[in-house]
Amino acid sequence: MFSSKAFSEGLKSSLPIVAGYLPVSFAFGVAAEGAQFDTFSAVFTSLFIYAGASQFALVGLLKDGVPILTAALITLGLNIRHFLYGPGLSRQTENFSLRARLVAAFGLTDEVFAVAFSRIGIMPPESRFWWFMGLEFGAYSCWIGGTLAGSISG
Repeated sequence: MFSSKAFSEGLKSSLPIVAGYLPVSFAFGVAAEGAQFDTFSAVFTSLFIYAGASQFALVGLLKDGVPILTAALITLGLNIRHFLYGPGLSRQTENFSLRARLVAAFGLTDEVFAVAFSRIGIMPPESRFWWFMGLEFGAYSCWIGGTLAGSISG
């Protein structure tokens, strides 16, 4: 059941992440625009890859003419560390359904993991999912918004 209180607490917990993401996502938007990505493509990349270092690498690789399959494999290699985050949070998220875990996995970045790892254990188990969703929503929406702003400004 949705908990607006837990979601709001998660949003508040995302503020340090937001402070770091805004300039980096803005820079990504500018870099993507400079690499001849249109605004839609820059935002699409942030929507579906959502991994800063990989996004910057992808833009550079494609700009340099690297074949898309090669660029995709390199991008995947850069993100392999994300597979290690799930087990680190498994005890604190054991009450999440499989669907909830898959949703949560998409938004799990280095910064989200750091905040979640330090705080989710003190949340009541019934509030954890919505707190986590608030945390991820704050970070994700900021990343998308920063990319859009940078691409338009680019």
